[in-house]
Parts: sequence; structure tokens; C-alpha cells
Amino acid sequence: MKPVTKVAFASTILFIIIITALWWILFISTLNIPEFIPHTPIKLYGFCLIVVIITLFIITEKHLIKLQPEISIIKLTFIGATISFITEVVFQSILSTTLTSDKFYFFCSGVITATIFETIISFLIAFQLKTKKTGLLIVFIITFCLLCKMMMFFYPPPIAG
Repeated sequence: MKPVTKVAFASTILFIIIITALWWILFISTLNIPEFIPHTPIKLYGFCLIVVIITLFIITEKHLIKLQPEISIIKLTFIGATISFITEVVFQSILSTTLTSDKFYFFCSGVITATIFETIISFLIAFQLKTKKTGLLIVFIITFCLLCKMMMFFYPPPIAG
């Protein structure tokens, strides 16, 4: 097995274990953990998940760059997307065992949206690690945030009721 494949495989296994443990601790266990970070509208699960994703991708992509200094941003992003896709398929499979209806819909939407989001994060991290152009990275992040805001405007989330 190639060193890059070993790193990607190890990161995938680690990512599966961490997000499954995080999900179990916050939603299934009998621990009384609040849904939101106190005094903020930020959900604890989302915050922990984004910290895990960013940390894992930084460590993985730095390790890959150390193994192959000539590796491209596109290849790093593709490896991150692959890690994300495999992890999400396994995690959504585990998660779908707890659902009672629309398992296929939630499985597909979870895999697709999480993989796209994590691929974008992987690209931003790979871009920063390879180019060190922080100014352009900030432009990318602002553009991504604006795109997300526009999507929320044109496709608002369903209102519970």
C-alpha cells in the first residue's frame, strides 16, 4: 500500500470513530449535555464536528505534504473528498439504523451535503497549506459565506410546525 493511501485510510478510520463517538456521546448516551453552547445559538454538535473536521484535515494534509511535497492542491482536495465520502457513507449507514422513516432520503442527503461541505473545507485547508496566500484564502471564505447566504435566501429551510 502506498504511503498516501495509508494516511488516507488511517484518517478515514479515525474520522469514522470520532464522529460516531461524538454522535453517541451527544445524542444517545445518558449524559446530560446541552444541545446549544450556553448563552449562544450555536449547536454543540455542529461546533464539535467542525472542530474535528478542520483538525483532521489539517493534520492529514500536512502529513501528505510532508510525504509528497509536490502533491497538488487538487489531489489534496480529492483525497479529502474521498475521506469525507467514505466516512459519511459509513456514518450515515450507522445513523440510518436509528431512523424510522425516509431512511434513504436522509442517507443520501446526509452523504451528499456533508461530502460537499467537507470537500470545500478540504480545499480551503489544502490551498492555505500549499500556497500560504492568506489574503486570497479570506476572499475564498467570504465568497463561500456569501454563496451560503444566497442559497439560504433562495432555498430557505423548512419551517417546523
